[in-house]
Amino acid sequence: GVGLLFQTSHDGKIVVKEVVQNMSAWRCNLIKPGDVIVKVGHVNVQNQPLANLRELILGEPGTYVTLGFSRGAAGQFYEAKMMRGTADYLDKHMPRQQQQAPAPEPPQQQQQAPPPPQQQSYQPRPAPTSVQSTSNANPSLSSMP
Repeated sequence: GVGLLFQTSHDGKIVVKEVVQNMSAWRCNLIKPGDVIVKVGHVNVQNQPLANLRELILGEPGTYVTLGFSRGAAGQFYEAKMMRGTADYLDKHMPRQQQQAPAPEPPQQQQQAPPPPQQQSYQPRPAPTSVQSTSNANPSLSSMP
């Protein structure tokens, strides 16, 4: 496999329960618990039993599988290509640069970058006008004799 444990959520989605340390899914550093798996290769796996998912993911060590996930309330989609095999197999056969890559965020789908913030010019306020004394002035604030 690739080192992912799944569970079915209350609404029938297949959710990542755990990413197994030192396995391919952990090494790709993209997948997080709570992500929803939606594709294995080109196969839509939404609303399928866990047993079907297992059959699609498992394969010969050294072969690759691409899994598609959605993350968060917005359902941001991303894919992760992983080599099948045990941690020992991966140590021996996976190219070094792929073993612990830094964690990039999944690409955002069809969202444009927000426009740069507009610079606001500083406008000084006018100086306050002098305070006029009134006949109702507080006597406790008067000067001492």
